[in-house]
Amino acid sequence: MGRDELQFWSPQTKGWVVEPSVYDVWVGEDSAAALHMELTVGR
Repeated sequence: MGRDELQFWSPQTKGWVVEPSVYDVWVGEDSAAALHMELTVGR
């Protein structure tokens, strides 16, 4: 996953933002997804 998949539009900054955080990513066809990873994004 890259910046494009993690960014969102911020009305406050009037620009695209990626917040530093730990993201919980699941991959699968439905809510019973088996593939999982944590992605840490820093500043």
